[in-house]
Amino acid sequence: MKMLLVIAVVAVIGYLGYYFFVDTLMLTEIIDAGPNPRVRILVNLFDFDTDLTRYDIHRLKQKAPYWERRMDEVLRIPDERRQQEEYELLVAEMMEDPVMKKIARKFLSLGSAAAKGTLEAIKSFKTLGFF
Repeated sequence: MKMLLVIAVVAVIGYLGYYFFVDTLMLTEIIDAGPNPRVRILVNLFDFDTDLTRYDIHRLKQKAPYWERRMDEVLRIPDERRQQEEYELLVAEMMEDPVMKKIARKFLSLGSAAAKGTLEAIKSFKTLGFF
């Protein structure tokens, strides 16, 4: 009986570890298309394995407010040269994050330039009300 309980506990722990840290998510599992039929069609049309785990998404959600605040600060800088320098610093900071590196490799395959595109896409999607 004890052996059966130990096996059950190990199986549950193993499944939870797999579920949160190994199982990768499809795009439709990450993006909530909501009631807008056009968004649902686009999301379903371009559905693919993102290589992101639930833990990766959790970490991104924790860091997103900071990065969004920094992005707004950078965009408010009136001097374009200084704004570009700060933007490059922000991108470099973001590319130090392993999850952002994974996103950049998967979505754009352009290295640090991918973070800029990813940020702009996220900002556009937020503006349009997709997130």
